[in-house]
Amino acid sequence: MSPDLTLVQWMAILASVVTLHVGMVVARNKINPLYVLATVIMVLAPFSLAPDLALGPIVKWVRGYSLVLLLLLAVLRPRKGALGAATVAWLLFVALYVCAAFWSNEPHLAFLKKIQTGLTALAGVALALGIKDRGELIRGLRVMCIGGCLLGSAVLVAFTANAENMLQFGRANILGVLPTRLAINLVPFLLISIYLALRERAAAWRLFAYGASGVLASCLLITGSRGPVGAVLMALTALLLSGGQRRLRVLLFPIFVAGAAIVFLESFGSLVNVERLVSTADTRSGIWTIGWEQIKRAPLVGSGWVNLEGSTRNMHSVFMQAAVEVGLLGLAALCATLLVIAHRAFGMYRLVRRCPAHADLAILPVSIMVAAFFHALIESSAIGASSIAMLLAFAIGLVDFLPTLAIQGQQRMARRAQYVLARLRLANGGEPGNLESTT
Repeated sequence: MSPDLTLVQWMAILASVVTLHVGMVVARNKINPLYVLATVIMVLAPFSLAPDLALGPIVKWVRGYSLVLLLLLAVLRPRKGALGAATVAWLLFVALYVCAAFWSNEPHLAFLKKIQTGLTALAGVALALGIKDRGELIRGLRVMCIGGCLLGSAVLVAFTANAENMLQFGRANILGVLPTRLAINLVPFLLISIYLALRERAAAWRLFAYGASGVLASCLLITGSRGPVGAVLMALTALLLSGGQRRLRVLLFPIFVAGAAIVFLESFGSLVNVERLVSTADTRSGIWTIGWEQIKRAPLVGSGWVNLEGSTRNMHSVFMQAAVEVGLLGLAALCATLLVIAHRAFGMYRLVRRCPAHADLAILPVSIMVAAFFHALIESSAIGASSIAMLLAFAIGLVDFLPTLAIQGQQRMARRAQYVLARLRLANGGEPGNLESTT
């Protein structure tokens, strides 16, 4: 149902859409439009089902349109990378998960829900394979960092303006968005911001990433979601242990983020249930018991889809979700897929680390996958239509494409060095084209 909006509001929405399209066309040579569209999708993700947002239906349609447009542009633009073993394995598992809808009790509705998972995974892979060099990838990550900062700022402004009415059991409930849903969609932006804060070469962007990390970390704390916080800490640990950054950054970044969170909590700590983040209360055994009962009904191929009021029932674990919906066959396929991804990631990391110009990129997909798969133990959003699912597919795509990107970069540097050497020899009296002549 379309919301009741004034003519001015409709014109403002139309002007924003037109401006976004024109901007992507004008800046297409500097900024990959796929990353702009991905940022739009990820920013809108937590609010597409917000019950208290008047523009909710429009947000949902804009997000869907952006996803379709991203996939269309990915097909039309020349693809730089090729599908590798890790990417193919993940897409095959996602395809199996989607096709399970056909042996469910409601195949049509199940397929409509599950196909969103497939499109999200394809969009993530398209982001990884659609870049031409390191510079374009970093510029795309900067765009995502800006989007995350805007999302985090909007959340903090809404919360601080009316904190007492934006809480549900001591957890942030912005416009009716469930705290866990908000946290899950904040994590991808925070992971990217942390990476840029520690590995960005440009000082101005590094400073901006510091600020974005502080804002997003504060937002994450007020949601009171333990799983997302744990996932971010795992990714941060992987980044810090990987080396490659200056020791001062390693020391300052955690201090800065912790300081920003403490300052924020000094003002709102009495309202927010921060103690929940360190609580050991069990909130999963109940739903896992339900999941186990579902598995016993169809152990081999699963039930196809678990309906909960027209949506996929969250089993709070990717492994439990796979076992319930695709059975032991799906669980075995998921485990085999993870082994393939881990093998390819190990090889990618060793190779890319040996290429000086791209060495700092090696840890990017690894840190994302560490966070996503840790979170997958207690949440099933990695095989859904969430932002973290898109970012996971992006990381898996990078696992296959980064070695090629690094080798191509080394080859370009070698050709450039040969060209400069030839020009120097010609300037010093060498024969044209004779690279063996001496000065």
